[in-house]
Amino acid sequence: MSARDELAPQRGELQDLVGDAAERDDDDWFMQAANAILAAGYRKPRTITTAEELDALPVGSVVKDDDGHAHLKYPRGWVRTGQEPFSTPEGILPALVIHEAAGE
Repeated sequence: MSARDELAPQRGELQDLVGDAAERDDDDWFMQAANAILAAGYRKPRTITTAEELDALPVGSVVKDDDGHAHLKYPRGWVRTGQEPFSTPEGILPALVIHEAAGE
């Protein structure tokens, strides 16, 4: 399922936000609005649940664990903000991706 399709259940809420411009029952209008939202940078927050997914994130990525602690990925592993030593995947998962660094 694409991110655009995931916005479909929010159609009514989007119409409320944009007011009269969305009064018409027009699927084409809705798809154009969804495309514009995605083009503006909307991305559904992603939850990482496995060590493999966590390891696949690029260096510089940041995740937040269930306790609200941020973890930053370094070349040698993950470090909880302001803490040493490196975090283990078990100590992080599940984790919400806050920032995904650009891959090499």
